Amino acid sequence: WANATNTTEAYKRLLEETRIRDNIEREDLREAHERGVDALRTLEESYKNATKQAESNTKARGRDTLEKQLHNATRDYNNSARRIRQIETDEKYRVIKAADHNA
Repeated sequence: WANATNTTEAYKRLLEETRIRDNIEREDLREAHERGVDALRTLEESYKNATKQAESNTKARGRDTLEKQLHNATRDYNNSARRIRQIETDEKYRVIKAADHNA
């Protein structure tokens, strides 16, 4: 009986430590995500400006470079959003599993 209590307490501590780590990682990802959103807006503005001025080959090459940067920033933004959703899903699963374990 005492052994089951110790196992349950250890499991609760592990769950809490995991939750704390996930919260820290989620916060770091949200900050990175916000920076990505800001960078994306800046790149979109730069892209619009480059598009308006794309009269010569040199400017067109600059626009192509900005298109690539915009593509990369969009990809990074989507990856960080996907990772945040995955952490939240994992956390929900752990809570359900813990509830089943304690039932």
